[in-house]
Amino acid sequence: MAYRAIFFDAFGTLVLWEESEPHLYLSQRLARVGLNVPPKKVAHILKGWEGHLEEKVESEPGFATLAVERNRPFWDYFYTYLLREAGLEGDLSHYITGMYEGFLDDESLYPDPEALELLSRLRSQGLILGMISNAPKRLNRLCQRMGLALDLIVTSAEVGVEKPDPAIFHAALSKAGVTPEEAVYVGDDYNNDVQGAERAGLKAVLLDRQNKHQDIGCPRVSHLLEIETLL
Repeated sequence: MAYRAIFFDAFGTLVLWEESEPHLYLSQRLARVGLNVPPKKVAHILKGWEGHLEEKVESEPGFATLAVERNRPFWDYFYTYLLREAGLEGDLSHYITGMYEGFLDDESLYPDPEALELLSRLRSQGLILGMISNAPKRLNRLCQRMGLALDLIVTSAEVGVEKPDPAIFHAALSKAGVTPEEAVYVGDDYNNDVQGAERAGLKAVLLDRQNKHQDIGCPRVSHLLEIETLL
């Protein structure tokens, strides 16, 4: 099959981040939206959050499934909890939006070292390059800042649905002008990326950097540049 387009997940795939202690990271994020919450207090809030989340998931199984993919309902719920426990009252929407969208400006984000080379190689083959992500609309600015040359970016904020919903993949296919059979999707999350893409009819590739899923039953690579061997 001659593929015409290849789509990528954003965070954990083309875009990585430097690890940081959660309480330090969140204290800095709060400061960026004008709130002074010391790291020690944030650490105390996070301890309470663990038990709170367990109760939430018990009553709503699967609630936190998409957390690592920046699922908006999850993060709205988390930031509401964080801000309330920090002592804020009233309408929190301004702060929550700032916290959610603010991660796109985080200095700890950086492109995978192989990403720029891979995109250049794929472009030389005439492939349409795209990104599909559960993220705010401003994702395109982040990609431009990192030098990630993509033909199109489709976000959950733009489409109104999140991975693994096939609709977000179909929106990208429509934007690229290709059929599902002509496209490949690469991501680091099996539920969101692989299963979502496969349900939409695309060939899915799992980026498994730690080789944790050797028997996953789908095409798998441990480095971005290995993707070329599967096309």
